[in-house]
Amino acid sequence: MHPKNVSAMKNPKEKVLVLGAGGVGAWVAKALAERGHDVFATTTNAQTVRALACLGIHHVDWRWEPGASWVRLQEIEASRWIVTVPPRMGPKKSMAFHLALQKATAECGVRRLVLHT
Repeated sequence: MHPKNVSAMKNPKEKVLVLGAGGVGAWVAKALAERGHDVFATTTNAQTVRALACLGIHHVDWRWEPGASWVRLQEIEASRWIVTVPPRMGPKKSMAFHLALQKATAECGVRRLVLHT
């Protein structure tokens, strides 16, 4: 048996959410899908949506803005959230994003939150 398959057998399939599947995020989502995870990703780029779909990655139509609801993301029930792009709205709104992110992940029991900014 190929070592990659053995690794997948030891680690049960997890739901993983990638917020910001642009340049870095798309590669992260692809790598996670190749490891057998059920990957959900947000992006606003239609070409990226099509490419991710070809890899079996689920697109989530969601964009953060102050006051945005996190329910759609929480309903995915992903055990890990990976944030690959910070909001580009200045320090005040960036802080609001991070506070809302921490609250949203705590509310739905996310086991691991990874920030890559």
